[in-house]
Amino acid sequence: DIKIIIDSLHFRHQNLIIQTPRYLELLVDYIMEKGIEHAGSLSRSDLFEYFIYKKLETEDNNLNTQKRDLIKRVLEKLALIMEIYQINILKKDELMTFFDDLKSDLKVSLLQQVPLEVFYDKTALKDNPDTIEFDNTEFQEYLAAKEIIRLGHTHQVIFDLSVDPELREIYPSWFNTLTFLIELDISLLKPISDF
Repeated sequence: DIKIIIDSLHFRHQNLIIQTPRYLELLVDYIMEKGIEHAGSLSRSDLFEYFIYKKLETEDNNLNTQKRDLIKRVLEKLALIMEIYQINILKKDELMTFFDDLKSDLKVSLLQQVPLEVFYDKTALKDNPDTIEFDNTEFQEYLAAKEIIRLGHTHQVIFDLSVDPELREIYPSWFNTLTFLIELDISLLKPISDF
C-alpha cells in the first residue's frame, strides 16, 4: 500500500504531488472513496475529473438538481475560450458576452435552469466581486483539453490554437494544457513532440 501511494504521488516524472497540498487532499479523498488499489494507475486527469465531478455532484445533491453534466459542458467551453485568449480571470460582463456569442443550446439550457449565483458559487469557479476564475488554473487547462478532444480533428485544432503562426512556436501558456491533452489521448504525443 505504501508503494502504491508513493508511486501515485509522482505523476509521470513531474513534481511530486505531495508538494502541492490541494493535489494531496484530492488524492486522499480519491483513495478514501475508491480504495488504495486504484491509486497506482491514477493520472492527474483522473484526479481532476474525479474532483470536478465530485464537487458538481455534491452541489447538485445540496440543491436537489440534476444539472452536473450541463454545467460541466459549459465550464469546458468557457475554459477553452479562456485558454484561447490566454487569460485566467474573466470579467462578469465578458462572461455575458461569452453566453451571447455561444452558438449552442447549452447556453439556453444553462441560463434557464441554473441561476447565475449557482453557476458562480457552486461549480469549479471562484466568484470575485467583478470577475470569475477557475478555482485552480489547472482545472481550466484540464477542462479546455476535454473540450478540444470533444471538438474532433484534434491534431489540427491543437496546432491552430496553441501555436503562434508567425514564430511557429507553442504559446507558453498552452504547455500544461498540452500535457492534459496527451494524458487524454496518447496518440497526440508524437505529433506534438515532433513539432
